[in-house]
Amino acid sequence: MSWAYSPLNLATSPKDQVRRLLGDVLASDQQVQDEEITWSLSRWNIYGATAELALGLAFQLARQVDVVQGELKTNFSERSKQYAALGRQMKLLANTSAMPYAGAVSIADKINVQQDPDRPPPDFQRGQFDDNLPVSQVGQQTQSFGLPDSAAPEGSVI
Repeated sequence: MSWAYSPLNLATSPKDQVRRLLGDVLASDQQVQDEEITWSLSRWNIYGATAELALGLAFQLARQVDVVQGELKTNFSERSKQYAALGRQMKLLANTSAMPYAGAVSIADKINVQQDPDRPPPDFQRGQFDDNLPVSQVGQQTQSFGLPDSAAPEGSVI
């Protein structure tokens, strides 16, 4: 397990960016390990990873009880609430970083979408020009399948 933070790497290191957003920048008070940040970054952007780690810390601190020893108080519940609030805020930022897509805004985009071989046909076009009234053509009826315990049709191999 390792822990490292350098403010000089903030512009280029997503790990240090997450650590900065989380507030885990003091080597004397380490909150999460580099491997945990790397795992979260493999699943999310920097805001989503920060949200996941902050909520994890909130749950971890929620298990601890507040301690009062004379004049000294240790409020783990307050720390838990703060990390939970940070997690909610980062989750909002993670969700707002998604960019909407409006198709067919340009002619080139429309042509590229239409020529994509992996694109399924739109549902509203299926059967659009079929004339099946009053009776559908032979071979287009819905198949009925027998129950698993029914006898197999003649000529089939079991």
